[in-house]
Amino acid sequence: MLYVMNKRLLCKHSLGARVVLLGALFGLRGHAASPSDGSPAQTINLDQALSEAMAHNPNLRAVLYDYRQAQAAQDAEEGLYRPSLILDSGITHSKTPRLTVGGTTISNSDMMEVGAELHKTFASGTALILRMQGDRTESSAPFGTGQASSVQLGPGYGMTGKLSLVQPLLRGFGNRVGLSTLRQAQFARSGKEQTRDRTASETLRDVVVGYWELWYAQKALEIEEAARDLAKQTQDETQARIAAGATAPVDLLTYQTRTNDLELSVLAARSTQTEAASNLNLLLGINGGPNSTLIATEPAMPNAPLADSGRVIQTAVEQSYEVKELEAQLRIAEDKARVAGEAERSRLDLDAYVQGQGLGNDRVPPAFEQFGTGDAVSAHVGLTLELPLSGARYSAEKRQAIAAIQSARAHIAAAVQAAAANAKRELLHLEQAQRRREVAELTVQIALANVVAQQQRYQHGDAIALEVNTAEDELRHARLNLERARVDEAQANIRIAHLNGRLLAQYSSIVPKEAPALFGDAVDLHPNEY
Repeated sequence: MLYVMNKRLLCKHSLGARVVLLGALFGLRGHAASPSDGSPAQTINLDQALSEAMAHNPNLRAVLYDYRQAQAAQDAEEGLYRPSLILDSGITHSKTPRLTVGGTTISNSDMMEVGAELHKTFASGTALILRMQGDRTESSAPFGTGQASSVQLGPGYGMTGKLSLVQPLLRGFGNRVGLSTLRQAQFARSGKEQTRDRTASETLRDVVVGYWELWYAQKALEIEEAARDLAKQTQDETQARIAAGATAPVDLLTYQTRTNDLELSVLAARSTQTEAASNLNLLLGINGGPNSTLIATEPAMPNAPLADSGRVIQTAVEQSYEVKELEAQLRIAEDKARVAGEAERSRLDLDAYVQGQGLGNDRVPPAFEQFGTGDAVSAHVGLTLELPLSGARYSAEKRQAIAAIQSARAHIAAAVQAAAANAKRELLHLEQAQRRREVAELTVQIALANVVAQQQRYQHGDAIALEVNTAEDELRHARLNLERARVDEAQANIRIAHLNGRLLAQYSSIVPKEAPALFGDAVDLHPNEY
């Protein structure tokens, strides 16, 4: 009788504390677990985490610079056929030996030239060159066989204008060849744009998934701590009963063992939380220091995908970033195939020029007058033919280009299959997570009812503490399973949103399209490296 009275008295004093801890175990605690080592904690919500990742994630920034590089390459190709101006000048002094009757003589010549050339190449392969040149010439040559007397010529002032044209008729003819590098640069930029979008969507996905993982780690730590606290309370109650003579001292060993086991679970849960926070920090691209810890606030459950699983799979294939990247590579391969072996084709070039000249003796104006009247005009038309003696290289380049096309198409087919398989897998994960959540919710209700019943039995002396502990442990596992199922369901939804392109559309307002400028885009190169 004394044993029962002591037991009921102890239960009455501990029931209120048990209710508080039970509320934490059931998930009623509203605050996130904080670090126990005194390290600084930074509370961050999901929107803040996504904004930080979009601004600082190094992988995303690297892809943005790759896209900028592709844009610059396209701009460079667009400027390929812009005209160029060449200016030149020079002074030449020459002495030339000449044969004469009975020996040789040496004549002297001094020439000063100033010229300007305007070059323009067209995508069709046509090259136009306009050159204007002015010169001043003086020369002297010995008269007769002796060196005592000489003939002095000049100074003469000359003017020349020449328009030249080169038109390839075989190799390099037409826009098919001339614009190939521009087309390929455009395809490459399109592919890098898809890479940029894929990386941005993957970063969003990974951050949201990592954020949910951190949230789960925090909830798991809360549950483990609540279970440990309950175990400590039970251990304290057992010690009180031993002191009151209500139980034997050997009963304390069971509760001490359980408390120590739960303490290990708390340590493991805290380590998991720290690791999840570190992984999220890495995705955000920020260095919070080795002792800083992120604390996640409760995120909202993401929107579920369409009920039509077939449509989800079809959309995943249609919106696949990987497929679009590979399609850009296919277009590049196809364009390269059109011009493969071009350098090994026969060359037939038409070249022509028309040239006007003027010359003045001792005076400059007559050179302009003669040039203007067109009295000294020359013209030329010619053909140049080059025939390769072997077609082996041409044939090899064609085969290489065809193989590249076939390879790209095979990769696209594999990417399409992978996109469909990934969508099917995530739909299966979502279905399983939803089912596990439903079962876990029911299990938690049953486990909670069992805990309440066992506590009431314990309070009335109809149950021992071990039965209550077992019920509380079952509730702990049910709560962990429920939180895990909720997180798995959210993560599956996020992965499906990524596969369907909805994730990038949802956060398009914070996704950067261009790489940030760094110090005016100036980069210092080590002088000994370049």
